[in-house]
Amino acid sequence: MLKGGAIAAGAALAGAVAAPQSAAAADGDNVLLSNQNTSPSGNTRIRTPGPGGLLSNANIFTVTDNASTSSYEAAIGGTAQGDRVTNGMYAFTSARIDGDVTTGHAVVARKTSGGRSALYMPPSGSAPPNDTYQHARGEMRVDTSGTLWYCAVSGTPGTWRRLAGSASAGAVHAIDPKRTYDSRFTDGPLAADDERVISVADGIDVVTGNVSAFNIVPAGATAIFFNLAITQTTGAGFLQLAPGDATAVTASTINWDAGNVTLANGSFSTLDEDRQVKILCGGSGSTEFIVDITGYTI
Repeated sequence: MLKGGAIAAGAALAGAVAAPQSAAAADGDNVLLSNQNTSPSGNTRIRTPGPGGLLSNANIFTVTDNASTSSYEAAIGGTAQGDRVTNGMYAFTSARIDGDVTTGHAVVARKTSGGRSALYMPPSGSAPPNDTYQHARGEMRVDTSGTLWYCAVSGTPGTWRRLAGSASAGAVHAIDPKRTYDSRFTDGPLAADDERVISVADGIDVVTGNVSAFNIVPAGATAIFFNLAITQTTGAGFLQLAPGDATAVTASTINWDAGNVTLANGSFSTLDEDRQVKILCGGSGSTEFIVDITGYTI
C-alpha cells in the first residue's frame, strides 16, 4: 500500500509540473526568466501593500540586470504585432480622489548616475509628413536623419511640426545686446572685394574695445541674431555677414551709396563651428563696421 501511494503521489506531482501555470513566486523567491508563463485570466499583476517611490528598487514592479555580458536592449519590452494589439506599451494615471490635482505621471524617465539619457527614441522611418497613413495629434517620432517631429493635427499624414534636428535652428535665446566687434579698434575699414573672419563668442567694451564678457554666444550655438552697422563709408558698396566658412558673396546684409554714411541693419545668420562669421565687402567703396549680438540659437 505504501508503494502504491508513493507512485500515485509521484504521478500527481508530475501532472502538476506539466500543467500550465501563471507566473508566481513565494515571498523572497525569484520569478525566473525564460519560463513561459500564461495567466488564465489574461492579466498578470504584481502588487504591493506598502508605499513605493521613484527609485529603481522601490517600485511595485522592478526589473534589474546586473550581468556585465547581457545582450538585452531594455529591462521591459512591449511589442505589438497583429490586428488587435496596436500599441507596444500603455501607461495610465488618474487622480486618487475627485478634485485631486497631484496626479502622478504616466511615465517617469529618470537618468541615474552614469546613465546616458533619461529617454531615447531610436531614429526610424522617413519624415512623417511624407507618410501615406493616418497619424493622431500628440504623436512624436525621430526620423532616420535624427529630426524630432510632433503631430499637431490628426490626419493622413496629419500636420507635423519639426522640433529639433541637425536641419533645425534649435531654441532661441534672447540676450541683452552686446558688442562683439568694432573694426575701428582693431583692423580698420573693409574695402571692396575684401573679406574678414571675426569671432562673435565674446563681448567687448563699446568705449575701449577690450573684451568685457566671455562666451555671450556659447559653444554649440548654431546661429546668431545681430545688428550690423557701417560708418565712415567711402564710395558705394555693401557688406554681407555670413558663416565663417562661407566661400563667396551670396547676398547683402547692408548697403550704402555715398560717403560718410552711418547705417545699421538687424538680421539673422548661421555660424561656423568656432562661433565665427565672415564679413564680405562688395561694390567699389570701403567702410568701418560694427557687430552687436542680440541673441543666438542652440
